[in-house]
Amino acid sequence: GEEQQKVELTLASDEEEIGSHYYAAKIEKYISQSKPAEHELQLAEDTENRQFVTSGKLISRQMKNVSTEEYEILTRIVEAEAGAEPYATRLLIANIILNRVESERFPNTITDVVFANNGKTYQFSPISNGSYYSVTIKESTRKAVEEALSGQDNSGGALYFMVRSISSPKSVAWFDSHLTKLGQVDEIEYFK
Repeated sequence: GEEQQKVELTLASDEEEIGSHYYAAKIEKYISQSKPAEHELQLAEDTENRQFVTSGKLISRQMKNVSTEEYEILTRIVEAEAGAEPYATRLLIANIILNRVESERFPNTITDVVFANNGKTYQFSPISNGSYYSVTIKESTRKAVEEALSGQDNSGGALYFMVRSISSPKSVAWFDSHLTKLGQVDEIEYFK
């Protein structure tokens, strides 16, 4: 009767969040098994189990607070930035954005990192040139974002990336003089 109807309504409204619940359940299980004393800054060698702690709060790559909307924003910016680049590049870009979310130097949410603007220009060119809004998301991009959220990290902690051949000489000079190059995947060089 009425109780059954109530339950079904609750289920329907929860359905769209099911994706983030998958990751939330995994990290909640981990938190419930760990002791408070372990909640110090840990950077495990095994990046699959890498945990980050910010001001005593455990954060993991199973990004507990990634809403459906933020997942879509992350997927879309990775697609727009990666273009025809290989899977490893997609994984790299997703991780660089997650690294920024976790860094004190950048905003604290995927949305704010992706749409960051210094008053003159957007941080990510697909936002300013509009390609972010028109891309068709490939399956390999979704897989890369899901892998990044579950702990696969090929970024070495990078916070910046560029394609030298299409960047302005001014940008290239800034990257080379202010940052440390960590590596390169295809045409994309990454730095911190």
